[in-house]
Amino acid sequence: MLQSNLANDYYSLWSLVESGAIAQSLLSFYEANSPQTPVDQKTHAFAHYVSGHTLRRLMSVEPQQIQVLAASAATALAKAREVYDRLATELDMPSLAGIARTCRGGLVEAEVAMGRRTAANGLAELAAGLDRVHDVTDELVGDQLESCGWWCIFACNIALRHLDDERLLQRHMAVFTNKAEEIAERLNNWSMRERIFTMQFTRWERAVSATGIDIPCMVDNDDIRVIAGAMGRFPSFRETGWSILRSARIVDDR
Repeated sequence: MLQSNLANDYYSLWSLVESGAIAQSLLSFYEANSPQTPVDQKTHAFAHYVSGHTLRRLMSVEPQQIQVLAASAATALAKAREVYDRLATELDMPSLAGIARTCRGGLVEAEVAMGRRTAANGLAELAAGLDRVHDVTDELVGDQLESCGWWCIFACNIALRHLDDERLLQRHMAVFTNKAEEIAERLNNWSMRERIFTMQFTRWERAVSATGIDIPCMVDNDDIRVIAGAMGRFPSFRETGWSILRSARIVDDR
């Protein structure tokens, strides 16, 4: 359990070589030692989860390898989803069903990258999955709510990677980042906040590039606090954070 959580921490920090290596080491261990107890079964599923999502993130880091990485990510995420769905029923733990949903969302991103489905199809499925989140203050909590936030991030990845129509891209990015921001605030999830600000800045850069107009990047004092917090927690975000702050027009809260 300690090793699987360490792998996930490395994944959150974008230390993908480390997260992938630890997850793969755990998977090799369980190949030789079949998991018997519920704890071992959950740890085995988590190793597949971290491995799959690490490979999914590597698609952005190593785009020249995207087909191979997407196929490997899809295999790992499908396995993780299968085990988490089974354990959620057997152990009567809805939180595990939430983790399974996160795997399903990542699988959609991988399948679009592989060409198994179109970007439009993937975005439509992810958008439909958010229909259950009409109000983030309702009864949906924990891993169930968090999975919806990650679906928004996966959708943004698809839009950025596959949509050529700039207006369509901007529309999708606006909808998904706004919903993800609501969820991250409800959960106080810093890993999700880091992704949201990265996506919003990328969206702003795309808009400036497409229009040729120096559109201001608008932030308020709360945004500055969160950006600084993310920069302190995620070394890989610091360059992006400074770029946001240098480009920003500060909106007075009053």
